[in-house]
Amino acid sequence: MQPTTYIATMLSLPLPIALTPVEAPSVSKMKGVLGGLRATHRIGSVLRSCSVATPSVSFQATPCFRSSMTYQRQYCSAQQQSTNVPSKETLFRVDWLLEHLTPAVLKSRLKPFFDICLDDVSFEDKLYNYKFSRKSQLFTHIAKIRLYFRYRSPYNKVERIGSCIYENEDVIVLLWRLSTLESSIWTYFPSFITKREPKINVVEGALDIHVNHDGYVYKIVNRKITASDREGAKVMETFKAEQEVKRKKQEDKELRRQAEALLEQEKHRGTLEHVQQRLVETVPLMFKARLDYTFYRKDVFCDDQIFGVKRYGLDQLMSHLGLISVIGQYTLPHVHMETVSVIPVIEDGTVRCRWRVKYVSIPRLILNPRLFRFDYRIKNLSWYDGYSVCTIDGNGHVFKITIQKTQRDEGMLIDEKSPKDKLAEKIAVLQPRPATTTCVLMFRAGSRYEAPNHRGLVHYLRDSVGTDSANYPGLSLLWSSAVSGGRVSSFSTRDVYGVSLALPRDETSVGISILGHIAQPAFKPWDIEDQTMPALKADNAYKHPYDVAYEDLHRAAYRNGPLARSVYAPKSSIGKISFKTLADFAAKHLTTGQAVLYGVNIEHERMVLYGDSHAPIANGNKVDAAASPYKGGEWRRPAGGSMAHVLLAGEGAPLRDAKAMATQAVLLASLGRSAAVQFSGSAGNAAVLRAVGNCGASAFQAAYEDGGLVGVYIVADGAHVAKAVTSAVSAIKNYKCSDLEAVKRRATNDLLRASAHSYPTSIDRATQILAGLTSEGAILEAIQQVTASDVEAAAKKLSSKFSMSSYGNIDDPVMSQRNEDEQLKPLDPSADGNAVTEDKPSQQTQGFEGFTYNEDVLKFELPPLPDPLPKCKAALEKFTVPKESELVRRSFMPLRTHPDHFIEVYFENVTETGKSRLPWELVRPAFLWKVRSCMDEMVRWHRQREGPDSVDLSEGSENKRMYDFILDKAAKFEAAPFTWQRICELLSSPSRHYRKADKYFRALDKTINVVTTVSEDGRRMTGNPQYISEAPDVYSIEQLFFGDERPDCDFWDLDFAYNAQKVSGSPNTKDQLEPLDMSRKRAYCSDDEVPRSEESDEEMEF
Repeated sequence: MQPTTYIATMLSLPLPIALTPVEAPSVSKMKGVLGGLRATHRIGSVLRSCSVATPSVSFQATPCFRSSMTYQRQYCSAQQQSTNVPSKETLFRVDWLLEHLTPAVLKSRLKPFFDICLDDVSFEDKLYNYKFSRKSQLFTHIAKIRLYFRYRSPYNKVERIGSCIYENEDVIVLLWRLSTLESSIWTYFPSFITKREPKINVVEGALDIHVNHDGYVYKIVNRKITASDREGAKVMETFKAEQEVKRKKQEDKELRRQAEALLEQEKHRGTLEHVQQRLVETVPLMFKARLDYTFYRKDVFCDDQIFGVKRYGLDQLMSHLGLISVIGQYTLPHVHMETVSVIPVIEDGTVRCRWRVKYVSIPRLILNPRLFRFDYRIKNLSWYDGYSVCTIDGNGHVFKITIQKTQRDEGMLIDEKSPKDKLAEKIAVLQPRPATTTCVLMFRAGSRYEAPNHRGLVHYLRDSVGTDSANYPGLSLLWSSAVSGGRVSSFSTRDVYGVSLALPRDETSVGISILGHIAQPAFKPWDIEDQTMPALKADNAYKHPYDVAYEDLHRAAYRNGPLARSVYAPKSSIGKISFKTLADFAAKHLTTGQAVLYGVNIEHERMVLYGDSHAPIANGNKVDAAASPYKGGEWRRPAGGSMAHVLLAGEGAPLRDAKAMATQAVLLASLGRSAAVQFSGSAGNAAVLRAVGNCGASAFQAAYEDGGLVGVYIVADGAHVAKAVTSAVSAIKNYKCSDLEAVKRRATNDLLRASAHSYPTSIDRATQILAGLTSEGAILEAIQQVTASDVEAAAKKLSSKFSMSSYGNIDDPVMSQRNEDEQLKPLDPSADGNAVTEDKPSQQTQGFEGFTYNEDVLKFELPPLPDPLPKCKAALEKFTVPKESELVRRSFMPLRTHPDHFIEVYFENVTETGKSRLPWELVRPAFLWKVRSCMDEMVRWHRQREGPDSVDLSEGSENKRMYDFILDKAAKFEAAPFTWQRICELLSSPSRHYRKADKYFRALDKTINVVTTVSEDGRRMTGNPQYISEAPDVYSIEQLFFGDERPDCDFWDLDFAYNAQKVSGSPNTKDQLEPLDMSRKRAYCSDDEVPRSEESDEEMEF
C-alpha cells in the first residue's frame, strides 16, 4: 500500500474548497520518502513474525531501522477498503480545522471539532492510560485538562508540530507539543532575587484521529511520537509551503487580471458610450441622408440575418445599406427609421441597438385614402422591428455588426416572457413619463422562506446589498449607480426580498446593467463581519414602537407558522449565520423562477432586452412557500413612557384575490384611516375613528400571497387605551355599511393617491405580480363591483377571531382606578376634550374586554437608575495620571484600566448618551491619558498573544506614525470632537471591537481625524469661538484646517463679543456692571432643528 500525500489548494475562502494532487515531480519525491518509511514498518512486522516463529534466529537491524521500529502504527480496524475510506478532500478539511483549533485547545471553545465527532466517539490515551467512549465524556475530559493546567501553571502553550495523511487510510496523525512553566512559590518572585531561571516542561505526543466516510470522527488515540511521524510531517509541511507559494502567485495573477479587466472596462465604457451616441444620431437618417461610417473599421464584417447575406469590408457594408435605403424610398410612399433602445454592454464590449422601421405600403395607401393625411398616417403606420449588435474593438471602432429580426410584440403587457428563460416570471413596465425611472428586481425570498433554525437570514441578505458581488466590488457598483444619479434601496417582507434602483430617465442604459449584480451579493466573510453585522444591530436599535408591535402581532396571529417569522434578525442570531448558509439560500431562492423585474417610466423593450441577455440571474424553478394558517392570539410588551401602541387585527384577504383585496380596501376606508394631509378635518363616517374618540386610530392591512391581516392601529395614553380598544372592538363587531358609494370613492382615491409615488408603487405592483395578480389596475376595477354585503362579510371575518399586540404603557396604574362613568368624548370641533370626572374605582382591572390576560407576562416597573454623572465629575476633578503598577484589570477584560472606577464609567456613559455633559477643561486630562493608555494596552495585549515582534513601534513605521498622530490630534482639541461618542466607545472597550493593535490604531486614527467640535449638550460648535480678546487671531478649528475664514461657518458676532467681554471682565468693561443682554444669543452653523410631529408608520399596502 503506497502512501501518497495530497496537498490542499487553498483558495481565497477560509475553508479549502478545492483539493487537487500536487505536480508529478513533487509527488514522486514524496512517494520515495514516505515509501521508505512504510518499508520500515513492513520490515518491523517481518522481524516480529520471524522472531515468533523461530526464536533461535537472531537478526540485528541497523540503527535507523531500530529507531523507526520502536512503535508500530495502528491503522484502521480490519484494514478498511478504499470504498469505505473518506475522500482526501474530507481528510484535508478535518486537518485544516485541527490546524486552527490546536493552539487554542486550552483557551477557546472546541465546538467546531465536537460538531464533527460522533456521539459514540471513542478516546484512548496511551500516554496517561485513559480510555472511554461517548462525546460527553470526551468533553468532560478536556474540561478537566483545562482546569488542571490552568491552576497548575500560569503559562501553558499548545503548539501544532505538524500532521500527516496517508492514502487509502482513514486516519490523520496530528503531532502536538505542550509547553508548561514549572510553577512554585518562587516563580512569582523576580529572578534577580531568587537567582533561579524559569523552567519550561515540554511534552510531545501524537493524535491518531480516525474519520469515517461521511467526515465524522469516530476514534481518537493519543500516543507517543515516532520518527516516521516526524519525517512524514516534515514532508507534508514542505509541500504545503510549496503549494501556498503557488496559491499566492495564482492570487496575485488573478488580482492583476481583475485590475487589468477593470481598467479595460473603464476604457471600453467611454468608447461604448461614443458608439451609442453615434448610433442614436445616425440610425434615424437611414432613409433620409447618407449614414455616418466614421466609427466603422475598414475590415468590418456584417452578418445580415434578415436577408441572409454577409458583407466583408466597409465598402460592401456601405453598398448594402445604401441599396436597402434606395429600395425603401422608391417602393414605399412613406418610410422612416427610429431607435427603440441603444444599450452599451461593458461585459462583452458590444452596443446593442433595437430599431424600428415605420412605413406605408402602396396597396394599403390605395385601399385607405385617409393615409394621405399626415396626422392620420403617422398614427397608423405599419412597422418592422430589428436588432443590431455592434462589437467594438480597443480603439472604439465597430469591427463586426450583426443584424437580425425581432419578433413583433403585440403590446407592452406584463405577460411578456424572455425567450431564454432568464426571468421565468414577469417583466412589467409602467410609463407615466416623469423625470426619473424606478426599476425593481424582486424575488420570492421573504422571511417566511427561512429555515426555523436560521431566523433573521433575510435580514442578513437585505443588509448585504452594497457589498461585493461575484463579479464586481460593491464600492464600484454603488459608485457607478451614484455617478449615474441613482439611488439603491433594499427591502424585504415576509413574502419577498428585492432591490430598487431610482435614477434619471436618460441614464437607464448604464444604471440598469448593475441592478442584478447589486441584488446578489457574494456573501464574503469579511463583508458580513465588517458591514452586515453592524447594520443588523443598528436596525434593531432604531425600531419604532409601531415596528415592534407589528412584529409581535404576526407572532400572535400566526404563532409558529412561517408568517410569524420576523423581518428583523433576533439578537441571538446575529453572528450565528455563516456565509455558506447565506450562499445556499441565495442559490435556491434568487433564481429566475422566483423573480420579477418591474420598471416605472422605462421602455418595455429595454427591460425585455435586459432580462433576455444581461440579467445575471441563475436559472431555477419556483419554490412554493409552506402554508401559514391564521390562529389568533395576544402579545403584550410593556415599555416605558406614557403612551401605549395597540394593533388589533383579524384574518384578512390574500393578495392574489383581486375581488377580496378590493373589498378589503373598501372596508379600510369605511373603518377610517389616518389623514393624508395635515388639518384635513373631522373623521366623517369612519366607524372606528368615531368610536375611539380623541385617541389616535387608523385602519391598516398586511397582505400576503395566501393570507393576510386587517385591523386598526390605536395610539393613546395608558389611562385611556383600554377604553379605546373596547370601543374599537365593539364598532367592528357591530359594523354596518351604510354609505357604500362614498366609501368606494374614498377607497379609489386612496389607491390613486398611493400610485402617484413611484417607489411604493413599483414595490406594490411587483409583489402583486409574484402573488399572481398580474392585471394592471385589477383592484381598482374590482372596487366598482363590491357590494355592501361583501364589505359586511369581510368585517365579520375580521371580528370572528381577533389578534392583538401592544407596546408601551399598557398597565398604567391609572387604569385600575378609572371611573365607571368615564366616557371618551367623540370628535367635536367645539369640544376641548378635557372633561373632569370624579375618582371612582373601576370594576375592570385590566380594561381589555373580550381578551384573556396572559399570566405568563411578568408586569413590573424597574426603578430609575441613578445618574452617575456627579460621581464621575468628582472623579475627574481629582484625576491624576496613575502609575503603571496602579492599573487594575476588571472582570474578564484583558486590558487594564484606571484604578478609579468612575473614570471608566464616564466614558461608558458618553458611549450610551452621546453627549459630554461636562466642561472640556475637566474631561481633557483624563481623555489624553485614556487615549495613550488604550493604545499601550492594546500593544501589550497583542504582543502577549502573538510574540514581542508582532507589533512594530519603531521610528518610521506605520504604527508609530499613527500612534504619534493620534496623540497629537487629541492634544489639539479645544472641545469635544464631533465623533466623541464613537471615540469613547473605542476607549471604553477596545478589546471588544479589535484584537490587533494595528487595526485599532487605524480605527482610532479615522475616528479622531475630524475638525468639528460639539458642545456639552451635543450641538456642533462650528460658529463663534470662545472669546479671548477683542481681536482674536483664531476663530475656530475650521479656520486652522481651511486656512482662511469660512463665511458660512466662521464669523464674528458683535453681540456675542459684547456679552463675552462682560463675562470675561476685560479692562474696557471691568467697572461697567451693566446687566447682560440675554436677547443676544450665540449663532451655531448647523441645520435648524425644527420640531416635528411624530407620525405613526403605516404598513405599506400590497
